[in-house]
Amino acid sequence: MIDAPWGKILKFKAKYYIPLFALMLFGMGAYGLKINNTGYMDEILTTFEGSVAQIPTHSTIAKVGDFEIRSADIDFEFKLQTKDIFNANDLSPIPDLGKFTLKELAPLKEKIASSLIEGKLLYSMVLKDRTFNIEDPRRFKKCLAEWQITVNNSEDFKLKRDQQRLKSRLCEREIVDQYLAEVIFNDIAVTDEEALEFFKNNTSMFKRPQMIAIRHILLASENDAKKVRAQLRRQNFAQMAKEYSIAPEARKGGLLAPFAKTDMPQIFLTAFQMRRGQISNILKSTYGYHFIMVEKRIDAKELSLDEAMPIITSKIKESKKMAKYQDFLNHALGTIDIKSPKSSW
Repeated sequence: MIDAPWGKILKFKAKYYIPLFALMLFGMGAYGLKINNTGYMDEILTTFEGSVAQIPTHSTIAKVGDFEIRSADIDFEFKLQTKDIFNANDLSPIPDLGKFTLKELAPLKEKIASSLIEGKLLYSMVLKDRTFNIEDPRRFKKCLAEWQITVNNSEDFKLKRDQQRLKSRLCEREIVDQYLAEVIFNDIAVTDEEALEFFKNNTSMFKRPQMIAIRHILLASENDAKKVRAQLRRQNFAQMAKEYSIAPEARKGGLLAPFAKTDMPQIFLTAFQMRRGQISNILKSTYGYHFIMVEKRIDAKELSLDEAMPIITSKIKESKKMAKYQDFLNHALGTIDIKSPKSSW
């Protein structure tokens, strides 16, 4: 895998590096919106005559165990996701929705509502497990640090109630993540037999294409690029990258891990036509002005079982995690009451 995946990293600006990524809640994260497939959301959201986007600000959308989810909570998450927050799946910004109609806003708000309900469901399950010590203050160290940094670096959390909402979201997610790791996923393992079967059944996955490693310099303006190019040599490329590049891998001397043609934006494919040690001309993209130098080439090959084992282990464990997560969520749906208080609307 690529250490600095430019196909994704170049989609966002440096100012977004603060921990706002942590705000993406359970259903928007690694495991997807499982609750959408249960029928609960259809029942909850369609009991209101119209779109969830039209529900009055102070109305209760759902009661999940002892927790209420109000339309103000959905509005809060909606504001975060349409401002500086990215979709966790592809790191691309949700576009400015401008003057979209309520009908057009409804799918996103319903997805947010699903996410909030799923989060409260799982958090409620954690609270019911008396063997899990939620009173340990060390469990909250990470989420509180993220919360403090985010509040200090954003103008969007001036109000105390928004700060409190943010703290609750971050810490509830952190607690559930800890519970999943320590209780639900703790016994997941991959046997040799499982690994061998996966290897035999997925041979195409382990045919590694031709790959190339490069050093890369990114500059903000053409004038800067011309100045750097006048001094740039194979021998000083790494040092020039550290001094002048604005790309994330600058601290590594511009070095990117090996990548295949399908892994990177078009501008980097120039490297496949270059010889080792060759430096490109100035390459312009929407992200700035680039120089690349070929560091090494890696021929295509078929991976052995030993070489493929890290990939196999990761894939099988992820599949088992998904299954256990779904079982846990189904158990939560059967254990925690979800009510739709239509009368409050």
